[in-house]
Amino acid sequence: MIPTSKAICMKIIKSSYHNLYSLLNINQLLWINLCSIGVIEQFKKNAEIFAENSNADFVYIVIEGCICLYSKTSIVDLVTYGDSIGTTINYEEESDHSQEYPLNAKTITPSKLLKIPIKMYNQLIYTNPECARYTMIQFRKKMNFIQNMKCFEKYSVEVRLANFLLKKTELLSTNLLTKKIIGQCTGMSCETVIRQLSVWRKKNIIEISSKKIKINNIIFLEKLISF
Repeated sequence: MIPTSKAICMKIIKSSYHNLYSLLNINQLLWINLCSIGVIEQFKKNAEIFAENSNADFVYIVIEGCICLYSKTSIVDLVTYGDSIGTTINYEEESDHSQEYPLNAKTITPSKLLKIPIKMYNQLIYTNPECARYTMIQFRKKMNFIQNMKCFEKYSVEVRLANFLLKKTELLSTNLLTKKIIGQCTGMSCETVIRQLSVWRKKNIIEISSKKIKINNIIFLEKLISF
């Protein structure tokens, strides 16, 4: 088991990051363990975290901000506080060879991330049931989102957009979901997104203010995606 000394625990408990575990929905003791083997780094807006096919040497947990995961052709996902990046990489404990990140990652807001060496994180998975549980939850969450978006590719613009907004409700109260980003996530042009949002706005299904989207009629959107 990765040791967490009393001195390290006390340092974390006294720090401003101690109470983040509840906000991030992470077990308190697991959070102390993670902080003891990682460092918190700050990134400016539009900063590259890692590039596709670069060595996957670190796992990241988002403390503040929003991170865009993208390929050469599209945005694959947007991750926010409590989400991890890199925990779903199939890493062999005994292997001396680093695997590669399958996507690019960059910030779309100023962000703070807990950066953990992947080998140390992997050791924690094997020795800490809460870490294994957290990793599995993150894996399911990411796979469910990707599979869900894939399944809806063949449906109409209205259905695809409704599905995306319902899947990313935690971002609606921010100004992060620009029309361009929504379009790249759903495979639609920016103009198509604007046109559909405008239709819903006129029908009072949504409101848009200061680039923030508020859903007024969630039942309408849910009916669109229920088959």
